[in-house]
Amino acid sequence: MFFIRQQLSRILSIFITCTLAACGGGGDSDSKAIITPIDDYSINIQFVGDGEGKVDIVELNQSCSQDCTINAKAHSTVTLIATPNTDDFQFNGWQGCQQQECKLTLNSNKNVKAEFAPKEATQLLVLALGNGSVSIPQLAETCDIECEYDLAPDTVVTVIAQPDEGAEFSGWSEGCTTTELTCNVTVNGYTIVRADFETLSQNEVDVRLNVSGNGSVYIEQLDETCTNYCQYSVEKNTQLTFESTGNSGFDFLAWENCPASAATCTINISDVLTISAFFEEEPLPPATNTFTIKEPLGEERTNIPIQIARPFIKGEIANYPVIQITGQNIVSQATIKQRHDDGSVKHAIINFVLDQLPANGEFVASIENGTPPTGNALTKTEMLSNDFQFDAVQEYTFSGEQVTAISAREMLQNDHYTKWIDGPVATTLILADHSSERVYDLGADSHRSIRPIFHVTFWKELNQYTVRYVSENTNTISLQDQIYDLQLLIGKDKQKVYEKSDVPHQARSMWTKQFSTFDTATFNLNHNIRYLVQTNSVPYFDVSREISDATIQAYWNIWQTKNKDLYDSGLWQPVMAVGGGRPDIGLYPSWAVKWLFSGDWRLTEIALTQADLASAWPMHLREGKDGLKFDLNQSIDALGKIVSIAPGARPTHWTERPDWHEINDADKIVPVAELTRSNWRPDNAHHPDISSLQFLLTGDRFYLDQMLFSAAYVTGNNNAKGFNSRLGRGQTGSEGLLYSGEVRGQAWAIRTRVHTYDILPDDWPEKSYFNTLNENAFTAFQGLFDLPNAYPSKSAIYNHARNFIADSIFVNSEQPSPLGFWNEGVSSQAYVRDDYVDTQVVNQAIAPWMQNFVTISLGRAQELGYNTDNLVQYSSRYLSQILQNPALPNYMFSAYITPTLNQDNQWFNSVLAIANTYQDGYLELINNRLIMGRDTEHGYYSIGMAAAAYAYDREIPAPWQYMMLNVLHKTIYDNNPKWAILPRIED
Repeated sequence: MFFIRQQLSRILSIFITCTLAACGGGGDSDSKAIITPIDDYSINIQFVGDGEGKVDIVELNQSCSQDCTINAKAHSTVTLIATPNTDDFQFNGWQGCQQQECKLTLNSNKNVKAEFAPKEATQLLVLALGNGSVSIPQLAETCDIECEYDLAPDTVVTVIAQPDEGAEFSGWSEGCTTTELTCNVTVNGYTIVRADFETLSQNEVDVRLNVSGNGSVYIEQLDETCTNYCQYSVEKNTQLTFESTGNSGFDFLAWENCPASAATCTINISDVLTISAFFEEEPLPPATNTFTIKEPLGEERTNIPIQIARPFIKGEIANYPVIQITGQNIVSQATIKQRHDDGSVKHAIINFVLDQLPANGEFVASIENGTPPTGNALTKTEMLSNDFQFDAVQEYTFSGEQVTAISAREMLQNDHYTKWIDGPVATTLILADHSSERVYDLGADSHRSIRPIFHVTFWKELNQYTVRYVSENTNTISLQDQIYDLQLLIGKDKQKVYEKSDVPHQARSMWTKQFSTFDTATFNLNHNIRYLVQTNSVPYFDVSREISDATIQAYWNIWQTKNKDLYDSGLWQPVMAVGGGRPDIGLYPSWAVKWLFSGDWRLTEIALTQADLASAWPMHLREGKDGLKFDLNQSIDALGKIVSIAPGARPTHWTERPDWHEINDADKIVPVAELTRSNWRPDNAHHPDISSLQFLLTGDRFYLDQMLFSAAYVTGNNNAKGFNSRLGRGQTGSEGLLYSGEVRGQAWAIRTRVHTYDILPDDWPEKSYFNTLNENAFTAFQGLFDLPNAYPSKSAIYNHARNFIADSIFVNSEQPSPLGFWNEGVSSQAYVRDDYVDTQVVNQAIAPWMQNFVTISLGRAQELGYNTDNLVQYSSRYLSQILQNPALPNYMFSAYITPTLNQDNQWFNSVLAIANTYQDGYLELINNRLIMGRDTEHGYYSIGMAAAAYAYDREIPAPWQYMMLNVLHKTIYDNNPKWAILPRIED
């Protein structure tokens, strides 16, 4: 392959060849890899030990599976990641490197050894004594009497006691302390598990009781209380009364196999019977609007400047939010960015100074309705006075050029700023020039491709300030890659706070760093998720989950091994299109959700730094062309705003191919030099929410800007010239419709746009712009699937989708699916394969988890005020019908693929017909994965649970009951509740 790296003084072309074995191509040769030298120093990688594994060389996009030698540029840095080939092996560490993720700076030839070894085998002995057996779902095994299994150390297995007919389970004698049928066992050394069974008399039968959700069931005649799964033996024809009681905050929902709708059920037991009781969380009463500040390191702090942002329940804060601690108002200011339609505050940024935070101390602050504080905001003269000694400087040195310094103080003096927050406590200025003059833009040539920006927050009482340094390479008329040496300075005395050589500033990307003139305090700030979920600005997460400190510390330890400087990736997968379940896939990334639940200082740093690092993706475009109009009504200048697809802007613009030959010439964005391709590669199908939650809870303007760029990217990332096909986005390209691309890409584009819309200030033109585009997209989907039009004023869009676009989506079937499938699917062997389905019957299939992504995103849109009810019902139709029918293998909801078209290219018209196409072995595999599943990141059952929550129908509770019984109860979601979302049940 060819790698081309453009520098200002030279262009270096490198050709790399290697054997398949060394490049991860799967070859079997025993010879060492041969790699043609490409630069000054070599890395010799040796594999030692008796195990098998591979080493990835990240920056070179190469892999070695045996001894190899790789050459790379002198003084460059490479990252080596060692991975065992299978679960049978483990990586024991490096020789010649100190970390699990080995980073080498090539100032000489390097020699490293990667040691892999077989995992030490341990044994599990299972005994089933009496008339019964023990099943081990993870091993797909059932033990009838005595069985031994070789397992890796620390393997956790689930064992399930299964009494034969006419017998009962009498308990675990060894290995388990629970009295329930199901037990989790950690296998270390020689581990014994014994289940005992007793034969029932001819007149006895079993009663098995499942309790799903937070509650208990009392059996009056037995004087027994069951809280999870219990088994009782009773004489035939005994009448039992079951009384259900929800725990605090939970209500009884329904019985299964017990003929009653009330919380008490009486039934005659004439044969073996399994009864289930379901509980659901009560709609939360309006929670106290509080947040908690805690000092975690045992260090007393004083004069701590704090900025938080807050969404509010409608009607709660009529005028102005104020902070109270221990019942007393403290001096605070609120910058109100949104109001509800009744005039009450919807979202505000709040600033205050906490006088004192004792070591390990904790304050619970409440937010009440009040009046603005007295006092004047800082003036420009005061900000420039000696009290602050204000300045911040970005210094750039391009190859062969002198240092160019851009001063924030000079920008302030020249009135090149706007105010973001303003009041007697704090003032934030955005110092930038987005005009056509571009006074402060600079670069390696006359195109001046780099735009320095400063976000400065002045704290009036403290005479201190914080500076967020921002640098953009986003201007549509000057795009080119740039490399420079960088220094960041703060204060009038120009104290250096950061420097980096050879910053690889890729076109369409940004970077940011933040520094303060004061010592920043470390504290936990718990935003109170129990309150936040009631605002609708946050999904209705299962707030009963608590993330343990051990989990936080383990996550923090991983974070310490990651590279987090400019253009490093941290926890991101920079190539979005890389397959597999990842923490960034979802409504929010896992790290953001964990931060939301906890507010721990470690999770705060991870969540905010990750949002900063996301600026490296080349998906940022700021309009630099004069004469364009941003809004759909063509009244607002587009200059300096995100790239718009409005009629007066660039209606046929294509984000990922900005100079595509079909684009109207006036809409093309042509770089001024050929661009390189880095490891940072965005797409729609795996597009994360990069910072909406970070903005929602901090009010940091940078995170809002990031979401605007992200929303503009997913909006324009299709061929608008495909007007009458699924490739386009409407009749003209300006409609912003989202039916192109993969199903998951449509889902994440919906989520990105509705999240962006929700956090935008009321008076910003981008608010109405994205609102209109979102409504347009939902109207088009309703037309495609022949659903009622929820937006009658947009009938032209509805009819265009129904009459023109539908034909290019329903090519074979010629009509929407009766089961709500988003498209016809594909006939790829990755989906339609013999070990999944009967290929004599199935022609095409979809990924149901992608369909669930759509349901989740549409449900999120519904939460945020959009009329998507019928779309949610349509997209979840298949999921709901699976879980309503007890005769079906309900667990097939979590399959990897779902058949859609038969061999006659017609839709399967029932869930039963689809169930009959699955191979028995595949159904067994799905079921076992559900039972043993611990995948909170991308488990298909986890995704299905969230979709079922958004699709909840109170009149048909069975689907959600199934999820409560089979998925939601898993304790794995305690430490990663990304998909642990509950239905919004309103009285």
